[in-house]
Order: sequence, then C-alpha cells, then structure tokens
Amino acid sequence: MTLPKIKPETCLAVVEKAMQSDPVEYCGKFLEKERETAEVLSGLAVGLTQSMDGDIEEDELLMRSCLLSAAMFMTCEMVKAEIEAKELEDLIG
Repeated sequence: MTLPKIKPETCLAVVEKAMQSDPVEYCGKFLEKERETAEVLSGLAVGLTQSMDGDIEEDELLMRSCLLSAAMFMTCEMVKAEIEAKELEDLIG
C-alpha cells in the first residue's frame, strides 16, 4: 500500500484543528485515541530530540519531544483523512 498524497486543504484542516489546543493537550488526546501509534511515534520523537542536541535539560527535552510528537501525530491524522476520503470516493463512485 502506498501512502496517499496529502492535499493542501487536508493539511490545513488538520493543522487548524490541532492548533485549537496546546501541543500537550493535543498529544494527550491523540495518545487516548490512537494509543499504539502514539506510543511508537512518541518514543521516536524522544529519540530524535535527544540526538539533536545531546545533553539538554529534561524540561526542554519534554517540550521539544512534545512538539515533534504533535507534528508526527498531525501527519498521521492527515494520512488517515486522505485514506478515508479515498474510500468514501470509491464507495460513492
């Protein structure tokens, strides 16, 4: 399966929805909704953040990891929205 192309309007809709809450709240909601995916992406975000600067304070690590997680979660939601739109389009014909 190939990933669908993310349309600009899908990107804007997801970003607008995500921007209605702060990144910690957005991440918390995504963790509740998509637990398995969120845990994998959160771990990746922490690892990537640690590899960027090496030795940073824990609060800075958490903030940067949260922001990176939020970006990955938004991308995940964009792909999901495009897949759902394609399925609906195929169903309607």
